[in-house]
Amino acid sequence: MAKMGITPKSPHAIRSVKEWKRVDNANVVSIHETFTTRAFGESSLIFLQDYHPLSKTLLTPTLVAGGRFQPKPPITEQVLWGHICQIATALKLIHDNNLEARCVDVVKITLTDKNWICLNVCSVLEWFT
Repeated sequence: MAKMGITPKSPHAIRSVKEWKRVDNANVVSIHETFTTRAFGESSLIFLQDYHPLSKTLLTPTLVAGGRFQPKPPITEQVLWGHICQIATALKLIHDNNLEARCVDVVKITLTDKNWICLNVCSVLEWFT
């Protein structure tokens, strides 16, 4: 599990974790627990969520010999449709739970293995409103 610390701006932040825990889908990185701490010199909210080792984001460039980055090659139509369906499935489940994924961005969409997509940190903006 990965830890991510942020400072909440409203008291309902801890309560809304229960709502995000209900989102159980392979295309959404699950939140398992949250807690507050002052270990970082201020009041912080810590998220415990799934960890996907060696995963990349949709924006991660490819490193080639010599330490240079190479643009990603174009993806096939079949892979593109697979990504679209997985993102749509995740968003539908989030919306079915009366929640919002207000932070969907290519740097926050994790590509785990064999073109498997996971929406990551889409609940974080919930804590700042």
